[in-house]
Amino acid sequence: QKQRFPSHDTRGFPVFRFLQNNAAFFGYELDASLAKSERLSINIDYSHIHSQLDNGNALPYTPANRLQLSGRYYLPLKSDQWKTFVSAGAQIVEAQKRVSTYETPTPAYWLLQAGCGIQYHNMRILLSGRNLLNRAYNDHLSRFKQYGILDMGRNVALSFNWQF
Repeated sequence: QKQRFPSHDTRGFPVFRFLQNNAAFFGYELDASLAKSERLSINIDYSHIHSQLDNGNALPYTPANRLQLSGRYYLPLKSDQWKTFVSAGAQIVEAQKRVSTYETPTPAYWLLQAGCGIQYHNMRILLSGRNLLNRAYNDHLSRFKQYGILDMGRNVALSFNWQF
C-alpha cells in the first residue's frame, strides 16, 4: 500500500510512504532451447508474475509479462581455434494494466536485437545492438516513466573480452 507523505520533496519529486500488508506474489518462467545442429540454436523464454494484496489490489512495480526469442548461428570455419557467430532476437513485453495506486498503466512494446562475435582462444570481440528499430518505450519498472523520460533508444556496443 502506498500513501503520499508529504506530496513532494524540496526538489519537486514525489515522496511515498510504503506500509506493510499481507500479499501474494507468484509467477513462473518457461524456457525452451532447441539445438538444431552444432551450429544453430534457438531459445524461447517466457516469464509471468502476478502479485496482489489480500484485498485484491495490485502490488506496486510488478513487472509486465515478457517473451524473449533468440537464435544464434555459428559460422562454419576451417579452423577449430576460431568461433564466429551471428545472432538475432526479439523481446516482446505485454502491457501492464494491473497497477497500484499512483501508478500508471504501461503499453506493450517489442524490441529487436542482433549481434555477431568472434572468439579466438581466450579473446572475444562482440558487436551487439538492442532496440535496433529505435522504438520509443517505457519499461513498467522505470522510475523515470512518470517524468516522461523514455527508456534507451537504439544501442550499439562493441566489446573486447580477454579471459584470464
